Amino acid sequence: MVIAVTNRKLCADNFILRVRKILSAEPFEVILREKDLSDDEYCQLAKDIVTDNNDYKKVLALNRPAVAFELGIENVHLTMRHILEHGRPSYIKRVGVSVHSVDEAVTAQNSGVDYLIAGHIYETDCKKDLPPRGIEFFRNVCSIVDIPVFAIGGISERNFREPLENGGAGVCLMSEFMKCKTPYERVKIYK
Repeated sequence: MVIAVTNRKLCADNFILRVRKILSAEPFEVILREKDLSDDEYCQLAKDIVTDNNDYKKVLALNRPAVAFELGIENVHLTMRHILEHGRPSYIKRVGVSVHSVDEAVTAQNSGVDYLIAGHIYETDCKKDLPPRGIEFFRNVCSIVDIPVFAIGGISERNFREPLENGGAGVCLMSEFMKCKTPYERVKIYK
């Protein structure tokens, strides 16, 4: 399984059309990250993406539960901080959380989330100043929880099978999906 994470600043073409192509490839989820937008801007962007296609609402995940509820989007991906402060939103179908330690993974699972993204696993330009946590960290997270865990950080065609071979349910990619010429086809490679 694969999760796509958006970053419109990496996208050189039409961002909305790119996200729609990724959604059409039916990944596990597409997380609309775009943390720098105001709530109104974020809501409008999400509306623009799902306009005229309700199936997208089943795959798109937002990081703002109130906006997801307003738009009828079924999934959210949250931070540990949000889960600790507010708990799992009861009106959301699927909730994912990003974790950076085994303790966070256990806490998130105990909070009722449906899946985890653990990382960053390999070196990545997105986290140049931080050393990767590595595959052993990922294996430990997978072994301690009973919910699906996705690897993030430096995932590529050459290494995406390693997390799967170490207990992972799937992988997450951002840069490749935001920059490649054929996003639909790229998603299919990782499915």
